[in-house]
Order: sequence, then C-alpha cells, then structure tokens
Amino acid sequence: MSQAINWNEYEWEEALPGFKRKVVHGENMTLVLAQLDPGAQAPVHSHHHEQFTTVLSGEGVFAVDGTEIPVSDGDTLHFPGGMEHGLTAGGEMLLLDIFSPKREDFPPGIRS
Repeated sequence: MSQAINWNEYEWEEALPGFKRKVVHGENMTLVLAQLDPGAQAPVHSHHHEQFTTVLSGEGVFAVDGTEIPVSDGDTLHFPGGMEHGLTAGGEMLLLDIFSPKREDFPPGIRS
C-alpha cells in the first residue's frame, strides 16, 4: 500500500555534531533527508549498501576513494557497496540519501 510522507511532520535526529537526519524505511530500502551545518563532516566510511546522494541545496566536498569531489545544488553521486566516502559541508547543506538494501543499523525512523 502506498503512503504519502510529509518530512515536515517529523523531528530531526542528530546523527553527528552538526549533522541531523530524518529516516524513512521501506521494505528493501532506506531514504534519509540530511541537514548539515557549515563545516560539519561525515567521516570517511564504507558500508555494503549501495547509495545515491543528491544535494538538494548547499555545497560541500565529498572524499571518494581518496579523491575530492566538489558538489552543489542538483549534484548526485553514486556509491557502490564497499566504496569509501565522506563529506565536508562548505555551507549549510540539505541532502537526500537513498540506500539499498535497507539500513538496519539506522534508527527506526518512519516506516512506510
């Protein structure tokens, strides 16, 4: 059954200092709306999940397998499972992350 979700009805959760998120879990995927303060970082890491990240607003620099990739509004990056990646926000950023399979290690968030 389809369900409409309004992000505005849910509270932000602090994942890391300066990094807040709202999480939605489907049956086989996880969707994350993330807000980063200027200078906030998501340390370099990897996971077995495939991930797409779209910059909805703002700018920053991703570190991907040792290479720096500047990003801004509208840019989308793809990370196959196991690829190292991290992010430093240049200013306030709003991101949309999509993970498959579902991130069982993330908080329960919203269930669709």
